Amino acid sequence: LNVRYSAARSKTGAPAFNSLQSRVGVKQRPYIQLADENGNPTPMDIVYSKSRLDTLGAGLLLDYGYYPLTDWRQDYVSTNRNAYNLTARINYNPVRDLTMSLLVNAQRESNEQLNMHDRNSFYARDLINVYSIVNRANQTVTRPIPVGGILFANNANVSTNSLRGVISYVKRIRTIHLFKLDATFDVIRTIRKSQGDFSFGYSEDPLYHTVVDPHYTIPQLPGAPYLSLFQQLGMGEATKKKMLESRSLSGNTTLSYILKDRYFFYGGLRREGANILGVKTNDRWKPIWSGGVNWHIHREKFFKLTWISELKLSGSVGITGNVDPSRTSKPVGTVFSSTPFPYLSVSNPPNPNLRWEKNTTYNWGLAFGLLKNRISGNLRFYLERARDLYGDVLMDYTQSPLAKMKVNQSAINNRGWELEINTQNIVGEFNWSTRILGSRNVTKVIKNLYQLSKSNPQFILQDGQSFDNNSLLLPGQAVYSVSAFRSAGLNSEGNIQ
Repeated sequence: LNVRYSAARSKTGAPAFNSLQSRVGVKQRPYIQLADENGNPTPMDIVYSKSRLDTLGAGLLLDYGYYPLTDWRQDYVSTNRNAYNLTARINYNPVRDLTMSLLVNAQRESNEQLNMHDRNSFYARDLINVYSIVNRANQTVTRPIPVGGILFANNANVSTNSLRGVISYVKRIRTIHLFKLDATFDVIRTIRKSQGDFSFGYSEDPLYHTVVDPHYTIPQLPGAPYLSLFQQLGMGEATKKKMLESRSLSGNTTLSYILKDRYFFYGGLRREGANILGVKTNDRWKPIWSGGVNWHIHREKFFKLTWISELKLSGSVGITGNVDPSRTSKPVGTVFSSTPFPYLSVSNPPNPNLRWEKNTTYNWGLAFGLLKNRISGNLRFYLERARDLYGDVLMDYTQSPLAKMKVNQSAINNRGWELEINTQNIVGEFNWSTRILGSRNVTKVIKNLYQLSKSNPQFILQDGQSFDNNSLLLPGQAVYSVSAFRSAGLNSEGNIQ
């Protein structure tokens, strides 16, 4: 039985001096007075100039000064993390050469993050002022956001439960044969939850906060972005209640056989299942297998080269699978409680054909040791074929509310070699060794179904410097390659020719 618990708490401190910037369009002086001769903090004008502040809001707004010496004490982020990990293991040997074990694991982690803007912080005063309605005729001010603190609290929790059963059987027959059989079974369930919440007019002691209508709260001050409070704070995304549950099952069996300590054979079969993939059972399950051989040539009776201390040949082939837990075959959307009617925004349209990514790998290797392993190394050749890789494709607007959707749409081949040579030049009280590495890798796109939108041609070079996530790669091109079109310059109309 093993129990581990950890807790961590943190709180942000004072910002760096070079982070003090102005938003009024006036170049800052190289030296800024943070306190007067009596040590009292002095304000900075970072939104409006002093001349404009004299008439802005008819003098009815809250203090617009930013006090860098003390503001960080009223404006901070605190985090509180707690986690525990409980593991229990039971071993049982019913007969000789047979071992059975059961492993149970439970993990819990909770993270609480508080973005606190106290009533005296510049952030709170600025936000309250921006949405304040000033009546110059009767010298009154209405504040849709009440005077007080602004608190954003986000809670995220992750819980994982897993069960693993292992059966291992090892049998040696004289000194010639060695059999080893391992079988494992895994069950894993993970639940992730998170939710954020805003509190306005917040006071910690006494505990108090009030309700604000974020949709009808519109900025009033000149120059402020014309965004509702809901848009300004990104409340739609920040206050989402999210839950993602993933379940997986897998069974794995490996069998290895060694003959005369010279010939090694092994094979493995694994079957994995995930609840987030296509509606067909075959898409939710993925068979994964591997096999290989290893020949220790230096142990053969016919091998007489004493200066070669080790010489091994090996080869293997295997298939692996990968799944993106953020994708699912079912539709995913967010409900927004707007006024007058709530609405649903689809973030992931249904894709019943979503399936596992598939990767097939071939390996061939040569390992050697010379002069009692004073010189050793290995040479490996590999070929990887990745199929059904995830990527975006353009959607039919009559079938989906989104422009793009993640599907199994691309294939890539990856091949190359790796060489490693190690030498022990001097051995003794003074040691000197060297290591030489060499490699070559070629990765090419075999298939990529991403299409360019004719209505958005600037998507090709949206910042003038880089491509967008290799979306433009065509079959035959290398991944992360740089391509250019041959042209004769611009024609009289300014177009490439």
